[in-house]
Amino acid sequence: MGPAVAAGCPVFLKPAPETPLSGLKLIELLRTALPDDPIDGALFSNEVAEGLAADPRWAGVTFIGSSNVGWHLRQVVSPGVRLFLEHGGSAPMIVMPSANMERALAAALKHAFYHSGQVCISLQRLFVHVDVESDFRQKLIHEIEKLKVGDARLEETDCGPLIRSRDLERVQSWLAEAVASGARVLTGGERLGRRLMRPVLMDHVPIAAKLFQEEVFGPVLVMQSFVDLDEAIALANSTRWSFQAAVFSQREDEIERATRELRAAAVTVNEGPAFRVDWTPFRGAGPSGLGTGGVPFAVRDFTSRKLVVRA
Repeated sequence: MGPAVAAGCPVFLKPAPETPLSGLKLIELLRTALPDDPIDGALFSNEVAEGLAADPRWAGVTFIGSSNVGWHLRQVVSPGVRLFLEHGGSAPMIVMPSANMERALAAALKHAFYHSGQVCISLQRLFVHVDVESDFRQKLIHEIEKLKVGDARLEETDCGPLIRSRDLERVQSWLAEAVASGARVLTGGERLGRRLMRPVLMDHVPIAAKLFQEEVFGPVLVMQSFVDLDEAIALANSTRWSFQAAVFSQREDEIERATRELRAAAVTVNEGPAFRVDWTPFRGAGPSGLGTGGVPFAVRDFTSRKLVVRA
C-alpha cells in the first residue's frame, strides 16, 4: 500500500479475514496522514473480492497469498489491468564445510522458526555438507529444544500459534505423511493446543513428500546432508518454487557458483533466506509470483509512462 500511495494511486484494501486488524489500522493511519487521498478498505467474502477484482476500472490488482488463488485471479482481472502476485516457497539453505558454523546455526534457527515459520520466505529445507552435518544437527536440535512456545504477545515467546487451527491440522498431516514414507522426527512436533505445536526438525524426508516440495507455512525444518555442491544445488532446485535461497561458505568459487545456479529470485550469502529490506527488489519467480516488490520497484510498476511528441 505504501508504494501505491507514494505513486499517487487511489488504493482499496481487502484484508485477509483471519488477520484484518493490522490492515484496517494501516488504512486509518494513512487516511489520517493523507486526508485528501482516496484510501479505503473493507472486509467481505472471497466471492465479493473476486467480483471486485474483475472490475475493469482498476488499473492494477495485487494479491499476497496462495498460488492457487493468485493464478486464478490472472483469469479474472479484466484485459489491460496489471496484476501483481506474491506467493510462497520452500526456501533452501546450503551450508558448506568452509562456513562459519555458529553464524549458519543462528541463521537456521531464526529463519526457520520466527513467526512460527509463517513467512513466505521462511527457511524450510536445510542442506548441510556431510563432513559437518552430524555436529551441526546435534547443535541445532539443542537450540530448537530451547525455543519457548506459547503466547506470541509475551516477549519471552519464540514461537506463537499458527494463524488457523486447520493450518495446524494440515501441518500435522504432512508430518505424518513424511514419517510414513521414511522420514525421522529429530525433535519437536508435539501438539500443544488448538493452534500450537513444538518446532520440528526432520531428516530423511523423501523428495516427493509435501514437506519437501510444498510450502509448509509452519514451524517445520527439513534437514538433509549432501556430498558436494552439485548435489546441494540439485536438491535446492528440485521444487517448483523460486523465491529466495541462501548459501553459507567462505570460498568465493562456491559462493559464485551457488548464486549463479540456485533457481531463486534472490540468494543471500552467509545470511538466512528470510532476509528483506524495503528498498531492495522482492519477488517470487515462476509460480512464486508476478511483478517486483520493494519501494522503488513497486512505485515504478504502479505508474505508467506517457510519451508526448510536439512538432
